[in-house]
Amino acid sequence: SGIFEPIYKVFTAVDGVDGFEKASKHQPDIILSDVMMPRMSGIEMCSKLKSNFDTSHIPIVLLTAKTAADFVVQGLLTGADDYVVKPFNIKVLITRCNNLVNSRKALQLRYATQIDSEPQLIATNSIDQQLLEKATNIVEKNIDNANFDVSIFASEMWLSRTNLFQKLKGVTGQTPNDFIANIRLKKSIHYLSHSPELSITDIAVLVGFSSTSYYIKKFHKLYGVTPSQYRKNP
Repeated sequence: SGIFEPIYKVFTAVDGVDGFEKASKHQPDIILSDVMMPRMSGIEMCSKLKSNFDTSHIPIVLLTAKTAADFVVQGLLTGADDYVVKPFNIKVLITRCNNLVNSRKALQLRYATQIDSEPQLIATNSIDQQLLEKATNIVEKNIDNANFDVSIFASEMWLSRTNLFQKLKGVTGQTPNDFIANIRLKKSIHYLSHSPELSITDIAVLVGFSSTSYYIKKFHKLYGVTPSQYRKNP
């Protein structure tokens, strides 16, 4: 914890059971765990976290003194994102953890800006893939409904607003409102590219924006150009 406190807000746990409980409560950006722990080992904890809906998206790095190849494979098969053997170089450990966090953020940005929604880009397990597929389908089903909001979204996902926020934020880096807007903007690109007879206002309405100016503002913020500019140079 002393190594990482200058860089991250750190929560510590005394063993795997405590670690699982605190990971569920605090939803950290990354988990660093020893393999050898009382009550629940790091591998058991990793397996439990990766199979749990609330925590399956969190990157996990395991530390161990064991170097047997089958033990490393066992850790990776439970869903660990990286594996560091003790004794370790402090700079290497920090760099590998930072890389995991930063690469995840980069993938989230790529997911937000690419035209097609591809859950497998950021969903590293079946739980997260199913979540994103369901969430995307629900928003697309309501794409032209300007009244579709987070409350309706959470209800159709069979989640509380808090759980929906935590999970979508953890997987995509987006709030539920941002996620809805993002799907609407992606859909608008289809119309911009394939329906030249539609005006920008028509497209805004078709994808659920009640305000054309707000649609243009959101589009420009995400893609760096206005819808009209995109239509001229897709």
